[in-house]
Amino acid sequence: MRTLLKKYLLFAVISVAAIGVLRLPVSAEETASELPFVKYEWSNEDTNISIEQALVWQGMVFEYHKMTDTLSLEALVSEQYKDTIRLDVPSEVCGKPVTEIDGYGIFDTAYGRITELNMPDTITGNFVADGEHGAYSLKKVTLSKNLDSWTFMEITGLSEIRIPENAVSTGRFQNCGKLKKIVLPDTVKTVSSCAFQSTDGKSALKEMLLPEGVTKIEERAFWGCRKLKLYVPASVKKIGKQAFGSGSGKIKLLYCVKNSAAHKYAKKNKIPYKLVSKKVSQRKVTDLAPVKKKLTLKAGETCALQITIKPFYAKGQSLTYQSGKKSVAKVSKSGVVTARKKGKAVVTIKAKSGVKTKVTVVVQ
Repeated sequence: MRTLLKKYLLFAVISVAAIGVLRLPVSAEETASELPFVKYEWSNEDTNISIEQALVWQGMVFEYHKMTDTLSLEALVSEQYKDTIRLDVPSEVCGKPVTEIDGYGIFDTAYGRITELNMPDTITGNFVADGEHGAYSLKKVTLSKNLDSWTFMEITGLSEIRIPENAVSTGRFQNCGKLKKIVLPDTVKTVSSCAFQSTDGKSALKEMLLPEGVTKIEERAFWGCRKLKLYVPASVKKIGKQAFGSGSGKIKLLYCVKNSAAHKYAKKNKIPYKLVSKKVSQRKVTDLAPVKKKLTLKAGETCALQITIKPFYAKGQSLTYQSGKKSVAKVSKSGVVTARKKGKAVVTIKAKSGVKTKVTVVVQ
C-alpha cells in the first residue's frame, strides 16, 4: 500500500468555485462558452494532469472536448473523499455526454480509494486500470457495453467483473489473482492475447466455459492459470503460442471435442485434456447447487443468487427463477432477489434440462 506522504507529491490548482457546488445549466442547449470551466492541474512522480477547460462536478474532474462536444472523466478531487469510493460515472454533465474515462488519472488522484466502478453505456474507446497506478483497491467493475477494449493489470483484489453482453473480445485481466469466475457473453469471438495471464501463477480461476461462437484464442491467453479447467468449443480454429500456458504455467485441464483444433493443440503441446461429446443431448445440465441455500435480508435489500452449474461446460445454462411468495421477496429474470416485507419465501431455480434447486429467503 502506497502512503500519501511517501509516494505522492500533490500539486493542484482549482478555483474555489470549482470545489463548490457546480452551477447546472438552464437547459441542455447551454453553449460551452457559458459553462463554468476552470483550469485544473495535478501531478505526482508518475502522472501529470493539466486541463485548460475543466468541469468539476461532485468531486469529479471532466475535460471538455470542443471537436466532439463531449466530456471525458480525467481525475477526482481527492480532498472530497475520505473513505472508500463507489464511483458511479454519470452519462452526462451539464447536457454534455461523458464518453471517455482516463483510468490512470482517476485512480491516481483517488489514492487507492476506489473499490467499485460503474460505467454508463456512453463510455467508448479503450479503458485501462493498473494496480500500480492507484487501482489496487478495486474489487468490482461494471463495464460500458460500448467499450472497444479494456485492460486490468496487477489488481489483486478484483473479484467481480461484468463483461458487456455485446462484447466481441474478452479484454485483458492480467495478474488479477482473485478473479474466480468470469461469464463470457455469446457474442465473444476472440480471447485476447494475455487475457487472463498470471505471471506469478496465482490465478484463482477454476472453471471457464468459452462460448460456442469463439473462433480465436490468442497467445498466452491463459498462461499461469494453473487451477483452471477450461472448455474450448469446436468453433475455435486458431490458437496462439502458449495459449494454455507452458511448463509450470499450464492450465489444469482442457475440455475439448475430438479432432477439434483444441484437441490437436493439446496433444501437440502436452496440455492435459479430456474429450467431451459434441452432441448437445449429452451435455445437459445435470445439477444445480446454490452457493447459499438460505438468504437473510432486510426489507428493501437486494442480493444476486449464485448458482453453480454442473457440469460447468453444459449446454443450455440459462436459468429461470420463480418466487413462491412475491409479496415477501421478488426475483428478477437474472436472479436478483429483492426483499419486500417480513416473512419467508422460497425461490425455485430451474434449468432447461428440467433440473431444479431451491433457495429460502428470510426477510426480517
